[in-house]
Formats: sequence, C-alpha cells, structure tokens
Amino acid sequence: MRRSAWLLVLACAGCGAPRTSTADAESLVAVERLPAERRALLSAYGRGGADWEAAREQALRDPAATRFLVENLLLEMMRSYDAFAARTDERARAAFLRAETELARFGAAAAAPLVELLCVGDGIVADLATKSLVRIGREAVASAEPALEHTEPKARRRVAALFAVLPHAGEREPAVREALRRRALGDPEWIVRAEAALALGARGSRDVETAPWRLILERALVDDDPAVRRSAAEGLFRLGDPRAIPALANAMARAVTEGEVKLLAVIESALAELAGDRRSRTPQAWLDWWRDHRGEFSNR
Repeated sequence: MRRSAWLLVLACAGCGAPRTSTADAESLVAVERLPAERRALLSAYGRGGADWEAAREQALRDPAATRFLVENLLLEMMRSYDAFAARTDERARAAFLRAETELARFGAAAAAPLVELLCVGDGIVADLATKSLVRIGREAVASAEPALEHTEPKARRRVAALFAVLPHAGEREPAVREALRRRALGDPEWIVRAEAALALGARGSRDVETAPWRLILERALVDDDPAVRRSAAEGLFRLGDPRAIPALANAMARAVTEGEVKLLAVIESALAELAGDRRSRTPQAWLDWWRDHRGEFSNR
C-alpha cells in the first residue's frame, strides 16, 4: 500500500503544529474516520496526477481544506523523513521529497505552520522547516517577520538565521530591515543580536541600496558582547559596501587595544575584501588609505 494511502491526520484543523512522536498517536485519527470530503482529498493525493492537481486547486479555495492538507503534508514530510533517515528506504525518501515539494506549492498557506515548527521544533525539525520556507521564498516573509518578536530567544535566533537566506521581500523589505535592526541592536540575548547582524549583512548584499544596512551594522560594531562585534564585522564583509572601511578601521583600533584577536582577524579579512587590497595595515593606515581612495567608491 502506498504510504499516502494510510496517512494519519490531525484530529482537528485548529490544534496547532503536528507532532511526530509515536506518543502523540492519540491526537491523530485514522483515514477511515474522517469526513468523506477529507478522505477524498487524501485519496486524490495518493493517486497523484490530474486528480490531485484538481483536488489541490479546489482545496486552495477553502481555507479549512487548505489547512487540513498543509497539516497532513507536514506530517507526511516528518514521518517519511524519520523513516528514510533511520534506514535506507527509497519509498520513504520519495514520499518525503513529494511532501516537501507539495508544501512549497501551497506557498503562504504553508508558511505559518512551518514558521511555528521552526520556532518550537528540535534541531532536525527546524532545519527541515527552514529548507521548506526557503523553497516557498518571498511568500514566507509575512509569516516569518512577526516571529522575530517571539518570546523564546532560540526561536528569535532561528528566525533571524532564516532571514539570511530568504529572498528579497520587495516592498516589505524595509520592514524586514527594521525588524532585524531591533534584534541586532536591542535584543537582550547576545546570540540573537549576533545572528541578526549576520542576516543584515546577507540581506543587505541583495538590496539595491546598502547604506541603511551598513549603518545598522556599524552601530553593532560597538556592542558590549565580543561575539556580536565579530558578527557585525562579518555582516559588513557579507554586505560588501566599501564605505564601511572607516568604521572597521576604528573597530580594529579598539580590537588591538583590548586584545580581541578573533575580532581582529575578522576585521582584517573584511577590510581586505572591501578595499580589494590584501596588504596588512594599522588602523590609522587604513583610515589614511580610505582618505586617498574614497573617491573611487563614491558611486557604488
């Protein structure tokens, strides 16, 4: 029997993110106990082809049916992943890849539960959720952005990392930048500030104007925590805006004074990359270099 034919489903559409432990079996119901229209959806998924294409399009017009399918695709993806990860099982691998692909096709409808899984799941579940959200792409941004305010630091860190790999959000991008700014400069947890700094560099490198991203990262260079300062320097490296050279040179001077060897190494790499010049220099020499060469970068 094909795996999708005996897929277990959530007992109710509104009971939250699916859980994969066998101890949760009582929260699921067997296919034969479902209403006829829900069984028909799962049967269409099992058959695939034109039947499933038609059933999916019809379900997308009904929010309850969409939620039902998304929850079951999440269950299928997690269960089949468990199966092929534990042993070589090509059928389970095929089931996983199909469920993963179908979730991406549901777009924004699948994004919210995937963000929930990203926030509360274990490391493997969070990684699978991240990959699915990246496949969804821009449509995932609206669901992910509020999660940057999650009460749990682990969740905020994971969502910040997600934004490093999500695509440009178009008109929504300034709001994303502001949300990341709040995390990079104001989050009470250093690990969240550090992750947000890396995300700012990555996203800014894909924007048409790097200055707003650069200014935030330059402020993060003076964070109280050394790990955040390193992430800010790495973020400027990722951003690729040479106008950060003076701020990095000043941060380099502080790193020399305070003996921050790790930060110094990151700053030296960033300066060499941004200037296109690998010569080793003192902080003052870098400031002098920028005074002589800044005109070459004025139109960038």
